[in-house]
Amino acid sequence: MAKYLAARRLTATFFMLLLLLSTAAFTPPAQAGTIEGVIEDDHVHLEVHLEVNFSEVADSLAERNVTDYNKIKQQLKKWIKERHRWREGEDWTLEELYEKLNETGFDEIPPGLNKSIVKRIREYLQDRKRLEKELHKHVDPVVSCWLTPALRNGLQNALRNNLNASLRRLFPNYEVRNLELEVDYNDTTKIYTVDIELDLYNAVTTNSSGTFVNGKFRYFNATGEIDPEEFGGKGLSKFTPSKAMFLDLSAFNVPLEEWTRNYDPESNTTEFSIERDIVVSTALGDIYVDPEASLVVGGEAIASGDAISVVQPLLEQPVTVVGVTVPLWMTLATLVATIAVVLSALAYRRRIIRALSH
Repeated sequence: MAKYLAARRLTATFFMLLLLLSTAAFTPPAQAGTIEGVIEDDHVHLEVHLEVNFSEVADSLAERNVTDYNKIKQQLKKWIKERHRWREGEDWTLEELYEKLNETGFDEIPPGLNKSIVKRIREYLQDRKRLEKELHKHVDPVVSCWLTPALRNGLQNALRNNLNASLRRLFPNYEVRNLELEVDYNDTTKIYTVDIELDLYNAVTTNSSGTFVNGKFRYFNATGEIDPEEFGGKGLSKFTPSKAMFLDLSAFNVPLEEWTRNYDPESNTTEFSIERDIVVSTALGDIYVDPEASLVVGGEAIASGDAISVVQPLLEQPVTVVGVTVPLWMTLATLVATIAVVLSALAYRRRIIRALSH
């Protein structure tokens, strides 16, 4: 299973997370993350990767906020295409033009651009800078907790407790173990990343009837507050992982039979996958992320509701296994085969007894 996940990582393309304010007329650039669950014999290994480019997000938001900005941008592109030059021999891309205007403090205006257009450009650049700072504030408590080993350890423990509480609201026997957390914010690129690995126990049951997975964990929402001051983060604000770390997976509460199912005979694994938009509300507005989630299990698996099962279909009466209701046909195939073997053995025993009695 670990080899499968490693191969998947090598071939997967990771996009940026979509982070923006929502309006009906505003079309944001597409970004994404990944959530991967691999079902082992007695637990689920879960990995979450989220990456947010705050510079790119601020750029999109600033474009929306400046009046007639798209119209102005088209005029600027036309101006560049017509090879207008600020000075002889100097051609500009749109970004280079912005940088040059910013460097000169907007005191020097290139020929062919009127003052109203330059004013809009200035508004756009100022708003973009402001938004970068505001967006960073959204995750600052998490980033600040990653500055020292003691705070890192405190954050990991607090997050494990938070996730245990969140998951147990879905199924009381879930238990998070071996949690590993990595957080990074690059001041130059303005990229914020969160990587989480954990093992979830009491989600998998393996017995003579087959393997059964309670898949409710796929839509947990880490809403409980974390207070950094409780583990030495003096002066740091409280935060909820669902917002500051984007750990609100409620959107994945979609019946597993509606996920895309792909069985790979070569590796004898079944993958269930889906993409969904996650909406996180902040003081700036709604933030959208659209990660892809996948669950991988060994064998030819089938799914219904919150349950995944590695057995062959037979009947359709529901039963309860590991805290979720699944169709009986997901549990009886192995049982029927066992009964057939027992009956065959009993018949053979009767023949032997008759032969000896004669």
